[in-house]
Amino acid sequence: MSRLALATWLGALCAALFPTWRLWRDFFGEPEIFSCGGMFFRGTSVWREQLDLIAAPLRSDVNSVLYYAFAVGAPAIVVLVCFGRWHSAVAGRRAAAVLGLAALLDPVFFPHFDLRECRQVPVLSGQWFGEVIGGWSATSTSLLLAAGLVLVATQRLGPAEEPLARTAVLPWPRIARWTLLLAIDYLAVLTIFRLAFTLFEQRPDDLEYGLLFWFYLDHLIAEPERALLLPVIVLYAVARCLLLRRRSGRGAAVDHVVRAHDEARIR
Repeated sequence: MSRLALATWLGALCAALFPTWRLWRDFFGEPEIFSCGGMFFRGTSVWREQLDLIAAPLRSDVNSVLYYAFAVGAPAIVVLVCFGRWHSAVAGRRAAAVLGLAALLDPVFFPHFDLRECRQVPVLSGQWFGEVIGGWSATSTSLLLAAGLVLVATQRLGPAEEPLARTAVLPWPRIARWTLLLAIDYLAVLTIFRLAFTLFEQRPDDLEYGLLFWFYLDHLIAEPERALLLPVIVLYAVARCLLLRRRSGRGAAVDHVVRAHDEARIR
């Protein structure tokens, strides 16, 4: 490996470490105290209430996942894992895609707060779009920089030893399909939770802060009955895996029949 390539990898690692350093710096720094100047209650439309039932938990959970990923240095780990396969162009593109995705998700799912109205900015509102566009932070910039340096190190400065078939672009249709399936599964579990609370005539206000917040350890200690909903997630996950396995088995059988038919026609 040349010195230029090594310096590029070192730069990518430093850029990927920046979100973790910034997070821990703010954590150990002096806390910032703010107060709202007033609270304004405004009526919300039916579609906004229904949208918030889905968008608020999803935003909170994705933001929590990003927070803990940055806290443990996940971006730097991605760079180090890719450095272990520095000769692989495919690994470089996948690592860059993960870093770039984290850079884009950070401002989108960050809980932007409106001090004047003392509430989080509603998702997909005009103010929310303004906050997302103007909320591009140094964290996102550093992650994009790390992604770019990884691409340079693997695509330009690395040997890229895979055959041409393996160096194809990322299977974006497959990634989009799995992302959509994951979103549907999340919505299904959230709906099951709300139906369960409706049967018991309770209002799960904590679900506004996401499913992860619901199962925090201190919440489970204070209210052990929260753990009763864990089997719901387990049963749904098992049923989902069995359904996917059954579909994949059918797909493999169809492919086998089609392949046998083609071979018979050739003969």
